[in-house]
Amino acid sequence: MNTPREKENIKKAMDKLKKEMPQRKQHYKVLNYILKKGSLTSLDGAYLFKTSKISNVISELKQDGLPIVSVYVAKNGKNYVRYYWNESLHNELEQIGER
Repeated sequence: MNTPREKENIKKAMDKLKKEMPQRKQHYKVLNYILKKGSLTSLDGAYLFKTSKISNVISELKQDGLPIVSVYVAKNGKNYVRYYWNESLHNELEQIGER
């Protein structure tokens, strides 16, 4: 469950993206999906949001300071990325210089 601080950060991020609509409509949809479902794979992102550049959207959300963590997965001979919303892990990774 999200802490009060995490809830406040989520609200700020969503409010910022809403203000920047329609330029960042796709960003809003991607962030909303991650928050509701817990994660998003690069493959699902391409299918659901009709873009092969889901990594660009995620990168821009990270540049906005959102705590999205990328996890590289190798499964059944296929490689892909799964993106998670994780504020505590995000803070730890920033401390050691990775994100």
